[in-house]
Amino acid sequence: MLQIHPDDAKARGIDDGTRIRVFNDRGEIEAMAQVTRGILRGVVSVTTGWGGVNEKQTASILSPDKYEPISLGHTLNSSMVEVAGGDTPAGTNAPSGRDAASRRDAASGGNTA
Repeated sequence: MLQIHPDDAKARGIDDGTRIRVFNDRGEIEAMAQVTRGILRGVVSVTTGWGGVNEKQTASILSPDKYEPISLGHTLNSSMVEVAGGDTPAGTNAPSGRDAASRRDAASGGNTA
């Protein structure tokens, strides 16, 4: 599941409950959109684990291949991603402008990427 603000969803033609693509230069996953005012505009949060995303995929592919220096854990926070409707062909970005072609900073937290 990907949480997205209503303004961001509307700009991308994304409705609550629809399948979407979440991608960057590291990879791509599919998720279900949860349109909510409970997340800031310009930020998305990808839920991981059971039912969060297609279980054949992992949101970790969207995060950098580096480790946190103290715990040596994988860094999953603040990965820049783009969000598009599931029917948008790979390699196309919409919309453009201030948000740099739907580029979003994923929310930090233990269950986000």
